[in-house]
Amino acid sequence: SVAGSKYAHCMFKQQEPVSGHICFTEKHGGQVEAHVQVSGLDRCENYRVHVHEHAPASDGSCTTVGGHYNWADPQNIDEGDMLTLKSNTESVLHKHIHPLNSALSLNGERSIIGRSVSIHVGGHKVCCPIVACSKRTYRHMTRNLESYVHPPVCP
Repeated sequence: SVAGSKYAHCMFKQQEPVSGHICFTEKHGGQVEAHVQVSGLDRCENYRVHVHEHAPASDGSCTTVGGHYNWADPQNIDEGDMLTLKSNTESVLHKHIHPLNSALSLNGERSIIGRSVSIHVGGHKVCCPIVACSKRTYRHMTRNLESYVHPPVCP
């Protein structure tokens, strides 16, 4: 890990048929980047990725996530937008986003930790895992993904 950086992630492991992860890094100075790797989606489809206000329900469903997260102006849903991605012919989304939407943070009042990230196709939420604090970097997590099911609690 890099001094002054903070890490978070969300795992799509238990949301069949979708699997994968999004790893977030907030570097010194507040810029956030994300590595997205998700499989099990429909081929060649456009997907929207959004941060939502709340965590998913205990059963993993998206019924409790609320609207798109916007810490400054709840009437303007665009701040929770991360990106639009198109899955490839192998049903995979894979993208490094740098910098991520500048309204999103892993610290303070704009923090997305404890909220959910949903992947939408049309108006349907395909999956919506919680964003959890991590002490691990993207490279470390991808090497040890199978053993990293329960994230450490943030200090």
